[in-house]
Amino acid sequence: MTDGAHLGAVPTRALGTILGDDPQPSGEEVMTAEEMARWVAEAPDNPTPDADGYDDACRLLAKWILAWLKEDPRRAWTPSDGWYEEMKADGYVKADLGISGFQWGYAVNVARRLLELPPAANPAILDF
Repeated sequence: MTDGAHLGAVPTRALGTILGDDPQPSGEEVMTAEEMARWVAEAPDNPTPDADGYDDACRLLAKWILAWLKEDPRRAWTPSDGWYEEMKADGYVKADLGISGFQWGYAVNVARRLLELPPAANPAILDF
């Protein structure tokens, strides 16, 4: 199971499917890569602590990850579990967003999608 970023679903919508409440996102519920690139580029700098803020925090984090990966594309081929600390040390993490493991994995996969790379495992999703 993936986190839906490669399909273009926003995180809260993807969670609905993952948790079993909603069917697979389709049609107007998914973004093309171009739409997702705009969605990420227009991320607000200060996400609010509500449902929109959950998605916006993912957008902002994806924006930071994408910039960090573009600076050195070799990073995309390393395990993402150490990226957050590396990004903080490099000055790319500009605020503590209080993100969950799912948000981190989703943001990584948004950046990977925009770089035309396959999705990576989301650390919050366990396959049994």
